[in-house]
Amino acid sequence: MDTGCVNAKGADAQLNILEEWARAGHLDLQRSAAMLKELRGAARINKAQSLERHPKLFMLDQSLLNGPDVLAGPDLFETIAGILFPTARPMTENQLFDVEHLRLHVRTGEDVFVTLNPNDFVTRGRQGDLRRRGIWVLSPTETVALLNSLYQWARAV
Repeated sequence: MDTGCVNAKGADAQLNILEEWARAGHLDLQRSAAMLKELRGAARINKAQSLERHPKLFMLDQSLLNGPDVLAGPDLFETIAGILFPTARPMTENQLFDVEHLRLHVRTGEDVFVTLNPNDFVTRGRQGDLRRRGIWVLSPTETVALLNSLYQWARAV
């Protein structure tokens, strides 16, 4: 989840649905370590701390087989930075946080990156460019619709 999806007041209906499904054990909502660095406001920080943190990356001679760590995916920092902010040199701190969120999303093998920030992740062809690299960036509404359609398909099979 992106920083903007910290639903501290429970005011976003689609995020409420995703949170309900997470409480029921149907999906995991996770945050990157960068989220807590970027957030402001006690309520939002407390809410973010309640989200599961991305798993640690598997490291030879340090991680246990069948432990909580995951085998690291590719480090696509430069690729992601080039897609999200192709002309920003140097990038701002917030831009670096956005790249880091997606970078860790890929490295830990997550499925969908949920964001309410279309300007940085969706517009100007970004969503399509990311998808072509296997990175699914969706809004909460798109995520709920996708999961509902997959559930309906699975029930029909």
